[in-house]
Amino acid sequence: MNSTTATEEGRPRILAVDDDGTVRSILTRILSRQGYEVVPAATAGDALERAAEGTFELVVLDIMLPDGKGTEIIGPLRELQPDIEIILFTGHASLDSAMQAVREHVSAYITKPVCCDEILAAVRSGLEKRRLVLENRRLVEALQEELASRRRVDTRLREATVEQQVILDSVPAMVWYKDTENRILRVNRAAAEGAGLALEEIEGKTCEELFPDEAEGYYREDMAVIQSGEAKLGIIEKLQTAQGEKRWLRTDKIPHADENGQITGLVVFSVDITAQLHAEKAKRTAEANYQNLISSSPDAIVVVDRSGLVLFVNPAAVTLFGRRPEDLLHRTFGYPCIPGTRTEIDIVRPGRDAAAAEMHVTEVTWGEEICWLLSICDVTARVQAQEALQRSAERLQVLRDVDRGILGAQSLDALVEAVLHHVPRLVPCASRACAMRFDVEAGVATVIGVFETQKGRGPAAGEALPLPPSGELELFRQGQARSICLTGEAEHRPAFYAELARGGLRSGLTLPLRAEGELLGVLNVFADRPDGIAGEDLDMARELAEVLALSIHQVVLHEQVTSHAAELEKALFEIETMQKQLVAGERLRALGNMAGGVAHEFNNSLGPVVGFTDMLLKRPDMANDAVKRSQLLSHIYTAATDAVETVKRLREFYRSREREDTVEPVSVSDLIVPSSTPPGESQVGVSAFTVMGYVSGRVVRETLTLRLS
Repeated sequence: MNSTTATEEGRPRILAVDDDGTVRSILTRILSRQGYEVVPAATAGDALERAAEGTFELVVLDIMLPDGKGTEIIGPLRELQPDIEIILFTGHASLDSAMQAVREHVSAYITKPVCCDEILAAVRSGLEKRRLVLENRRLVEALQEELASRRRVDTRLREATVEQQVILDSVPAMVWYKDTENRILRVNRAAAEGAGLALEEIEGKTCEELFPDEAEGYYREDMAVIQSGEAKLGIIEKLQTAQGEKRWLRTDKIPHADENGQITGLVVFSVDITAQLHAEKAKRTAEANYQNLISSSPDAIVVVDRSGLVLFVNPAAVTLFGRRPEDLLHRTFGYPCIPGTRTEIDIVRPGRDAAAAEMHVTEVTWGEEICWLLSICDVTARVQAQEALQRSAERLQVLRDVDRGILGAQSLDALVEAVLHHVPRLVPCASRACAMRFDVEAGVATVIGVFETQKGRGPAAGEALPLPPSGELELFRQGQARSICLTGEAEHRPAFYAELARGGLRSGLTLPLRAEGELLGVLNVFADRPDGIAGEDLDMARELAEVLALSIHQVVLHEQVTSHAAELEKALFEIETMQKQLVAGERLRALGNMAGGVAHEFNNSLGPVVGFTDMLLKRPDMANDAVKRSQLLSHIYTAATDAVETVKRLREFYRSREREDTVEPVSVSDLIVPSSTPPGESQVGVSAFTVMGYVSGRVVRETLTLRLS
């Protein structure tokens, strides 16, 4: 068998039995949303199979099923699951089926069509009833256990009495024979063992020698028997053994006479009843515990006899019925009492509201009489809590709808409209509500949204009104609401209040819209009734104002963030434009510097060419001298070569750099080498160096000329 239970899964399991698939689907959806685990079944056979496979707390059972009536499987269902609660519902209600439901003790009898709230209320009531049944059963079992313990104690006492009688008949009892001087003449083995001494240690000794603490009492009882000549039975005496153990004895003292009728001593028969006394004490303790249990029970406990006469009420019953104990005891209980039944009753209390209660009847033994113990649980708070929970659930759903409306709003106006649209569901007494946004600098309160059941009874959306007085503004900043009375005359009343009063509105409430310490505006809620807005309506109006204030604040923050983002984007564009202009200027200046350097390089290269050529033209002797001519031409060639190198460098500078060209760090000292071309005579103080670098694996040579002045 499937051992899955509601306790293991944490969700109540409900069996929904109906031949209509639509009804089963609706029941499954409704109950699943409430956190229940629902198992559907279409026929009576299916229902019994599901019940045999797993544990259910409750079954919603249609009376008319394809393979039989639902009422016919109530018995088999309870045989499979004795604690299951049953809700019957049908589209063909009849007196017979209703009486059958009463006889079967079903939790509810519902006729189709049925609303969701009625189904949910019946399910919750049935589950709560089951919980209370189990709890009361536990308490009753505890009471029954106490009663059983008491019966066992009584049985043990009776058995002990019988056993003691048997012992006396077979003389295993302690037997003492004493003379008139309280001297022990003879004892049996049981007496010796009871005293914890050997026979020879007892016989011939006086009680003062053996039992110094008890001897005086023994002697007083003995002398009473000897002097009266009559036996004394059932004396309870204490015996302290040689080992120091204290035992309790039930003693019979019988006078012994000689042949002449003279009392010569007495025979003492003693039975150890220590265990019996302990059992009686345990019995009294059990009775006291039982009494304390029902007296301290949080449920009302009433004990009535078979005639219905009240024998006992606990303090909880006195409180529940609202009457004094003497007004309840020894009077006829006014409700029918059937053992094993559970009944819902209404209790009428003097000077107080009626109470709803659930009564469970159990048969018990009270004293020596068979009586009925009534366990009565006050379920008024549960009923009220269920009603309050239902109202809270409905308002929570409305607040969720408000949240969805806020999330779907695309503007402030749409947001306010989405919130105010739900005012009649949250504050049913409201006939008009309007939200105002304050502009303190401009001294204007603008209506940003209106809800009204009747048009034209106040300012419309978009209308600007004067701000409230500074005193009211300060109260609003502190988060204080203000009640409004629209009846009668009042000074310093805003002009539009008269318009509201003419429209039939009688009272109202102004709630501040505050977020993070800032006063954004107010929410005005007006009603047709003169007693104002209070209680749950006031609480929901406050919560609605908080939601609206937070939403407006978020919209304002979004607008501010959007504005700042636009300003930052504009500033960034201006910075990029200025940066491009600066880069272009730097490039122009770099080109100018480069042009000056190139002109200087060409001047350096053309100077020797012009100078040495002029010498050859003006001095024919040098031209005729082959050695000097060769030297001058060599210098001219060198200068021309430098000019060619300058042109190559320019071409390299303007060569398009390929994307894969990379610049790597190099050591300058390793790249600078003296030029192989010696300076000319006119270039004294000029040093030439060649700078070599690597760009994309290609050697780049640059010749630098340093002129020293």
